[in-house]
Amino acid sequence: MKEVLLTNGVHIRLRDARWLKDAGIKVAISLDGIGQTHDQQRFMVNGQGSFALIEHTIDDVLLPLGIYPDITLTITRWNATGIADAVRWVLQRNLPLSLNFHRTNPNIQDPKSLELEEKAIIEGMKAAYAVFESYLPERPFLDGLLDRVQTMAHTQTCGVDNNYVVITHEGELTQCQMTLGKAQGHVADGIALPELKDSFIHNVSVDDKEGCKTCPFRYRCSGGCPLETYRLTGRWDVKSPHCNIYKVLYPLALRLEGLRIMKVNGLLQ
Repeated sequence: MKEVLLTNGVHIRLRDARWLKDAGIKVAISLDGIGQTHDQQRFMVNGQGSFALIEHTIDDVLLPLGIYPDITLTITRWNATGIADAVRWVLQRNLPLSLNFHRTNPNIQDPKSLELEEKAIIEGMKAAYAVFESYLPERPFLDGLLDRVQTMAHTQTCGVDNNYVVITHEGELTQCQMTLGKAQGHVADGIALPELKDSFIHNVSVDDKEGCKTCPFRYRCSGGCPLETYRLTGRWDVKSPHCNIYKVLYPLALRLEGLRIMKVNGLLQ
């Protein structure tokens, strides 16, 4: 079993960080950009931005203890132009990161305001890839370059409906971070994964998705996030509405992986 604390990173105390390190629990922090770019999407109840707090957590609490959090950059139509700056900030700290598309979330006030705009996303991701190329970390990073894409062949996009569970700060159990309002039990109830398996999300195999069966990339993206596809199409068994974004960007991501391999083996000037 692998435990990961997914957090907004605004209030991790030194004693919390020490406990996480001693317990061997990995830390993942959500980031939407640098400065105002982040603050316009992730602000406090009082309206104050949260980027400065995240920066303090990473630079002054986690890194001094040797804790290197995974950074999850969430891309929307509003922050796409700032993703390259965020990638640079992360790579300067030698942190692992993943670039993820915004998920339609019923808990936010205006979900349509954050929906992906294909051209903006593609251009923003290309700019981010250019930053990757300029730094070119030697550790493998392909799995983080494009939302839910993995190097190893796989038929299901994620572990939901199979071997994955989310535990909230109140102990509630749910299938996914995007279904926090649909708890299927509590840790105190002793609910098991098989019981969660019969819940809302259906993580269909890419081999059974309409529009994916003959795609050469099908075992890399697996048809994208099943919940996002369902919310935008009303079906679990069709390709991602963002399919064209994957098809444009995945060859560019593969190129970066090729450059990384060449660098590791001393084949780049």
